[in-house]
Amino acid sequence: MKSAAYADLSGAGVRHLFSRCAICAEMIRGPLLRCIHCPSFELCLKCEPLAFTAPVSEQFIARQPHPADHVFQILYEPSEPTIEDLPRGSNVSVFGLQGAAAVLNDCRAQVWRYSSECRLYELKLPNGSRPLVPQQHVQPDVVDSAAAQEAVELAICQKEARSGFHLGV
Repeated sequence: MKSAAYADLSGAGVRHLFSRCAICAEMIRGPLLRCIHCPSFELCLKCEPLAFTAPVSEQFIARQPHPADHVFQILYEPSEPTIEDLPRGSNVSVFGLQGAAAVLNDCRAQVWRYSSECRLYELKLPNGSRPLVPQQHVQPDVVDSAAAQEAVELAICQKEARSGFHLGV
C-alpha cells in the first residue's frame, strides 16, 4: 500500500465535483476514500484518521465511528468525466500534470479558449501567462455541488451550441 504522503501528492488538486466528505461535509479535493461496504460514505484524506474515532466537534456530520473492518477504495481521478469546452472566463484548476509541467498543478486560472480538435485549453494564469493544458488535466474550480451542477450545465450548453442543436429545433 502507498503511503498517505504519496497519495496526497498523486491526487493533489483533483476535485470530485459531486462528492462531499461524510465527516467534514466539504467538497472532496484530492484523493477520495470511498467505503466499499457503505453506500455514499466518502472521506477526504484529512478526515480519514477521524473515520474510526468518534468526532467531538458539532460541525461534523458523522456522529458514530466507522466500523474498523470496512475497506476504503482510494480514487485519484474524479468519477465524473472531465468537462470539455467551458466558456471563456470560467474559473478552473489544473491537476495531474507530470514532469516540468507539474509546476502548474493546483494552479487557479481562467479559461481563455478551448480547442476541440487538439483537446487543449489555453488558460490565463494570474501572472498573465497563457499555458496550453490538455483537457483531462483541467477541472472547474467549484466549492459546492450547486457550482458543480452549473459548470456541467454550461458545458452541455456549449456542446449543444457547437453542434447547432438548440431547444430541440
